[in-house]
Amino acid sequence: MAIAQKQTSAPFRIGQRVRIVTDQLYNVPGVVNAIDTGKSQVRVTVNFFGKNTAIKLGYMEVEKI
Repeated sequence: MAIAQKQTSAPFRIGQRVRIVTDQLYNVPGVVNAIDTGKSQVRVTVNFFGKNTAIKLGYMEVEKI
């Protein structure tokens, strides 16, 4: 009987530049500033109208630049 193991390493690193690939924020660049490997999420800081905003996104919602 095989037991599935959770991914323990993230495909991103803190400080890495990424691009959001979801519908509403498609192609918006940002910077990874936190990683939650348990939930497979990253917190990305993006700049909206001169103000930095943090957004939690899944690994599949961002891509490396």
